[in-house]
Amino acid sequence: MSMAAAVGLPARLSALADTLELANRKDAAGERLMHQMAKPRKARKDEAPGIYWFDGPERLQRLYAYCKQDTETEREAYNRLPALSEAEQALWVLSCTINQRGFCVDRKFAEAARRIAQAASPEIDAELAKITDGTITGINQIARLQAWLKRHGYAAKSLDRKAVEHQLESEDLAPEVRRVLELRLGGAQSAVKKINALLVRADSDDRIRGAFRYHGAATGRWAGEGFQPQNLKRVTVDDIDAAITAVGTGDYAHVCKLYDSPLAVVGDCSRSMIIAAPGKVLIGADFAAIESRVLAWVAGEKWKIDQYRRFDATHDPRDEPYCITACKIFRVPDGCYDKESPERAVGKACDLAFGFLGGKNAWRKFEPERFTDEEVEQFKRE
Repeated sequence: MSMAAAVGLPARLSALADTLELANRKDAAGERLMHQMAKPRKARKDEAPGIYWFDGPERLQRLYAYCKQDTETEREAYNRLPALSEAEQALWVLSCTINQRGFCVDRKFAEAARRIAQAASPEIDAELAKITDGTITGINQIARLQAWLKRHGYAAKSLDRKAVEHQLESEDLAPEVRRVLELRLGGAQSAVKKINALLVRADSDDRIRGAFRYHGAATGRWAGEGFQPQNLKRVTVDDIDAAITAVGTGDYAHVCKLYDSPLAVVGDCSRSMIIAAPGKVLIGADFAAIESRVLAWVAGEKWKIDQYRRFDATHDPRDEPYCITACKIFRVPDGCYDKESPERAVGKACDLAFGFLGGKNAWRKFEPERFTDEEVEQFKRE
């Protein structure tokens, strides 16, 4: 898997075998059987209550054959793939060391945050059911939400955060549509779902292990697994320390008195669930715009490299390359935009979406609804 990922090939064995056109392929029927045998089955009418498995002799023989075929496919793929370079091998070993060590989490705080989230969800769902006359009973019933919104004049295809925030900027929304969108925005906090992932994956010593996947992205950086520690919600609350104190009580009523959107506040606190181990100090750091910088270097985009040097020297938001890129796209003089300018998001999306051979579909991952396809194609050409 690591050898394949390091050269930009699929990590999944079935996809890798197909891509390399190997003589040996993944046994799809055997894989389905393996999943079936890995889960308990329901007791039959003539069986006493208990735990039963699909483990008859014929199935076991078929499972053994599946495992043998996997080995043959892996062996052929191994012989076809280039070995990791010395530097990449050392990085892979380091990755294993990091994953085996893990990082410490605040289980008590996470459990308090989950109590608040569990208390908030029924209220949101109850109000949603009342507005929609029982058509929708849960904020995550996406298909029903989309159908109801469409019947009430809502045309957007997506209900993710960016799309909903964009639609709420409109002054033409009917009151009931606006409130449903507000409930969706307040109730569908993906950061809250991380709490369950954190608690499920935390070991008895309150450490999460195996959270980083080596060469998880085509650019070579790690990807997150499970709890997704690389993809935590950006803090929007003004005083995060006060929010942590409030959420730490686990008292939903108390948090409601202080904040209009309790689930959003819980999401804001997700970063604070990662803590230093006893006697240790936790240091947080980030490479600023690392993919954009490396991309400019690889592509020989000298103006952007020089612009990063200038920005690092001045720290003036107007000198940030994302802002300068936006200036070039909208044909205005450099320095017209800063981090608060909405145009900056266009500059950043262009840089990250189009910089790695992406096109319209890559752009839509950043901006699902904003701008027409024709405008996106124009951005790409610029």
